Amino acid sequence: MLSVSHVSFAYEQGVSVLTDVCLSLKPGQRVALVGSNGSGKSTLARIACGDLRPCSGSVIIDGYDIAEASHADIACLVGFVSQDPLSLFVSSNVADEVTFGPRCLGLPPREIERRVKLALKDCGLGGFEERNIYELSGGEQQRLALASVLAMDCRYLVLDEVTSQLDAESRKELRSVIQTLLARGVGVLEITHRSSDLDGADKVVRLDAPFDAQENDPSVEPHASRLVAPGRQKIGAVKAQARTQGLRLEHVTAGYASCIVFDNRSFFFPFGQLTLVVGPSGAGKSTLARIAAGVQVASKGEVTLNGKAVRPGDVGLSFQRPEDQLFCNTVGEEIAFGPRNEGLGDEEVSSRVHKALEVVGLSEGMLERSPFELSGGQKRRIALASVISLEPSAYIFDEPTAGLDATGCAFVRQVACELATSGAAVVVITHDVEEWSSVADEVMELGPVGKETTACHSPQAPLFGSYVSRSGWLHQRDPLAKIISLAVLTIATFVVRDIGGIAFLLFILMLASKQAHIGWRSIISFLRPASVILIFSLLANALVVDGSYDLRFFGTVGLTFGGVARGTFAVARISLVVGYVAVVCATTHPPDLAHAAARALGPLAHIGVPVTDISMMLSLVLRFIPENVDAFKRIHAAQQARGVCFNEGSIMERLSHWKAVLIPLFVELFSRADDVAHSMQVRGYTGTLMTDMGFNSGWRDHLLVAASVASCIVCAVL
Repeated sequence: MLSVSHVSFAYEQGVSVLTDVCLSLKPGQRVALVGSNGSGKSTLARIACGDLRPCSGSVIIDGYDIAEASHADIACLVGFVSQDPLSLFVSSNVADEVTFGPRCLGLPPREIERRVKLALKDCGLGGFEERNIYELSGGEQQRLALASVLAMDCRYLVLDEVTSQLDAESRKELRSVIQTLLARGVGVLEITHRSSDLDGADKVVRLDAPFDAQENDPSVEPHASRLVAPGRQKIGAVKAQARTQGLRLEHVTAGYASCIVFDNRSFFFPFGQLTLVVGPSGAGKSTLARIAAGVQVASKGEVTLNGKAVRPGDVGLSFQRPEDQLFCNTVGEEIAFGPRNEGLGDEEVSSRVHKALEVVGLSEGMLERSPFELSGGQKRRIALASVISLEPSAYIFDEPTAGLDATGCAFVRQVACELATSGAAVVVITHDVEEWSSVADEVMELGPVGKETTACHSPQAPLFGSYVSRSGWLHQRDPLAKIISLAVLTIATFVVRDIGGIAFLLFILMLASKQAHIGWRSIISFLRPASVILIFSLLANALVVDGSYDLRFFGTVGLTFGGVARGTFAVARISLVVGYVAVVCATTHPPDLAHAAARALGPLAHIGVPVTDISMMLSLVLRFIPENVDAFKRIHAAQQARGVCFNEGSIMERLSHWKAVLIPLFVELFSRADDVAHSMQVRGYTGTLMTDMGFNSGWRDHLLVAASVASCIVCAVL
């Protein structure tokens, strides 16, 4: 039995979170843990799985006091799965992700393979071993997170809001997996805000102020009664001419890679109407939101608001985690950011700030506080206020109630209703149809549309550093052989001295990129983040200031033709190296690259170099590259929707605008790093005893290295 006895906890700031909490969970039993946001549910979950130590009290699991157990021992007893599966993953490949935990335990390779196969089968992911986690739907990612924990062969599971971001079908599939585990005798402690999740629970525990636990019979719902926003005038009662004005998307075609999300589709969202947009994951709901807000351009069609073409900032867009867009020093500056981007005067900006603050139900005393020191619920209100302060005539809210308790959901519904009643077109993208149906004027359901037979889940073409799940000659080669070949070809790019050698290396990159299935457009897009370095390299070689120029600009400043040639060679060399790195990353799983680095550095372990830790850090860096690029694009779009023009103004103004992206990006990176560290810890990672799954080199791997060395020699001779 998992027993939490008289546990109390307070963070370093001295704020008490839990006081004298008692809770028990038997094998094969499902206990639902409910309560308002901030009542300590997630803290109790982290204590139950050994991630946090209580200030007082104890946690006993099948006779083991986890205060005296190692992380590896705890990982075999209890597993943890959160509402955001991507925050838990340490790899970009399905099989490697599930393998990680058993490898941390130092199990034999055959036992690891058995556990991985069984866990994937139990979670309905059999045959997904070589899939990229970014290609999976939200429901499949959540089941993968569950499989990663099941492979640890733990006796109890702690599930923190695992259904909050899933559509109805995905929730049903995940619930089926959980029922199977319960039948096998696994105990499940599930944190939830959904009343439907209480069905079938053996016991319901409610956490509320003053932070104590109350156990209840599941037939009596202990959670807060559902609050419904006050009634409002429906669109049917609005004058008929109002239906002709609003946010229009006409004959829109949009997609990415081989998937067409919308093919000549038209949408209309009238002023004064609240429209729900629902559908399974991958149906294009978020793509619709981006196009409607003007932060993503459709390949065909037009988007208009009251007859005028939509520009970024015309439509108030709030993403699923609106708090990710916060970056200013104070709440007041954050809410004023959008209106100031519109060039409004101080008096009008101040008026809008106070109006928006009133709409979201916060006092003026919040204006001087830092948004980063607020609670999650307060951050969400500030983020909503920063969109409302723009006073657009249309709003789009993408999953605005995800992870909120009943009171928080009711508040968001009320804000949306008030905006619609005031005459704005309000679009709410949600999986929680039952929460919104009583206040919505219309429900619009999207289904998978495109050339592919399944819904599209990958939001873009391959990102730099990401693995491409294809079967090719390079995919099958030993990662160590590819690392050696990369090093040799990098040397070749810097020893080549003429255009013939550059052309030869370019030909090699063309062949390799074709094998990697990434294409030339992708490689060119990979060079964009390095464009500043490329331009600097060109100018640093071409420009002279001593008067020895071949082409004069002004004074003694000019450029030399020889310098232009050197700069062009420098740009070509850097571009080639970026291309080779992209090929290696696209054909090799991050853990395999890390393992290959460990093999290469193996001899250094004898002199005390922490080779295992270095290889794991390399794996995480490679894992985060594509995710960071995706986060950058998402935050960039969110700030565009607040009226930020990144390509206008002076250099200093542009740098100031980019601060709106970089600060939230760094905040998210630190948060993600903390989440991954937590995931590694609860799966028993210690930096030692990692099982070597092995990788046998063959004659084809030797051929790859030999061909690379031969190419380097050819370049040196040329």
